[in-house]
Amino acid sequence: MRIKFKDLDNEVEISENYRVNSEKLNIQIKGIDDSAAQRNVELLKRLWNLYLTDETAWAVVQAISTIALGEDFELEGIAKGFEEFEHLKTAFDRAWMNFYDVVRDTLIFGNSFSKIIRNRAGEFYNIVPLFPLDVTKKLKPNGDVVYVYENKNFTQDDIFEVEFFHRPDSLYGIPLLGASKRAIERKRLIEENTAIAIARHMPRFHVVCHKDEMTGRYPSEEERRRIGQEFKDLAGDHEFVTTDLIEIDVIDSKSTVPQLEDYMMWAMNSILVGSGTPPEIIGAITKSGSFATAKSRANVWLTFTIKYYQKALQKAINTQILKDTKAKIKILPPASLVLPYSK
Repeated sequence: MRIKFKDLDNEVEISENYRVNSEKLNIQIKGIDDSAAQRNVELLKRLWNLYLTDETAWAVVQAISTIALGEDFELEGIAKGFEEFEHLKTAFDRAWMNFYDVVRDTLIFGNSFSKIIRNRAGEFYNIVPLFPLDVTKKLKPNGDVVYVYENKNFTQDDIFEVEFFHRPDSLYGIPLLGASKRAIERKRLIEENTAIAIARHMPRFHVVCHKDEMTGRYPSEEERRRIGQEFKDLAGDHEFVTTDLIEIDVIDSKSTVPQLEDYMMWAMNSILVGSGTPPEIIGAITKSGSFATAKSRANVWLTFTIKYYQKALQKAINTQILKDTKAKIKILPPASLVLPYSK
């Protein structure tokens, strides 16, 4: 196989034999060029909408965003009491809540972008998170990144960018929710169709009319309609009035969708696996499991998964916002997670 790239214009030369075999396998071969670096904007809009409207997607992102910021932060490299220390401590206290938006946007979109605000002396003052889809990245011939926002170019000195999962064939990172998108949509489909089935078919009452002991006569159809209307006036729709000669199986969620609970558990687990989040962290109920198991899962998550996010955020702050100072920020790990006792 011979592959030739000319600059970044996707000029590719490969042997005909390899091309034929690749087409049989439906493999797309491309160079690393501008088109490979483009974001799938429609996908990212969909992920944003899922975060805004789906409780599980919301819970996963919020759990990571809040816990990754830890309990607090410390400044290292500068002694307390010095003017620079006090200034930076005040600035990060002011900006700290905005870092929640930074982590959230990075998880959903793959990247977050914030304007770095400095005072007249050039010292860090605050950050202003920007909606990620409003920012475009471009790569200059010398390797520097330019950020385009509202038709204006900004340098890496102006924009604070965070990326958790790097993608080698793109200028943009990998969104955490991307791996769980299909699982979230499956869960929503099950929920919506189950709710429709129950609303349409589940009766609130099934009124059974027996025959009169004295006359041996069943209520007439007109009498049954009158009885049904009386119940509807009291309780709304979805009532059935029959005699004991007619059998009606009351439709509920379990008979409408067999093994509904198993379907929902499967969908939920798929989402949690895709995001690497234990069920207890977002308040999900598991069929089985002890307090010790839940605590063990949570501790592993805090020790490895959350620590990774914290290190990535720390590195971004120290190499971008604090690059011209001796100061370094350290995010304090979250306290031991207290979980509700589970029998």
